[in-house]
Amino acid sequence: MAFGNCDAATSIALFQNIVNVDMLVLANPWVYESADLPDSSPSSPPPSAIRARYWDRLKNPRTILDVLGGKINFRKLFKGLKQATQKQENGELAIKLHKALLGIDKKTEVLISSRDTTARVFLAAWQSSDFSRARKNSNITVQTIDSASHSFADEKSKAWLEKRLLAALKSF
Repeated sequence: MAFGNCDAATSIALFQNIVNVDMLVLANPWVYESADLPDSSPSSPPPSAIRARYWDRLKNPRTILDVLGGKINFRKLFKGLKQATQKQENGELAIKLHKALLGIDKKTEVLISSRDTTARVFLAAWQSSDFSRARKNSNITVQTIDSASHSFADEKSKAWLEKRLLAALKSF
């Protein structure tokens, strides 16, 4: 079994043909490069991640208190809204990952921390029309945990990851 998180997950998928393993576990795969993003600076998350973050905030009743309490920086808010409205196309790395996923012929689990920025960008790519054929690959399953922990560091995420990895090992 090969396991990787973030860029390691993407590398395993891209080079899975030269790795002699029976199963892949890819956690929060990395699918974008700053050159893929419109008007990006090195610290700018992609539009899909900004939209997901804003949606989370809108669903949280505490956001109203933050607005009323002056905790919201409106300059940052408007800048973020402008970025969130930009169209995000899958870049070169995402397309390469899609092609690699098409060729996967072994059991592959993709583990996602649903509130992690990198994972959100992967999910946006995964759910796009560019990945429609990869989603049909019956060897690939995607599982999510409601967590923002990119490296599964909090107790709940750590336990979930451990359970998923042990189940993967036992499946042989």
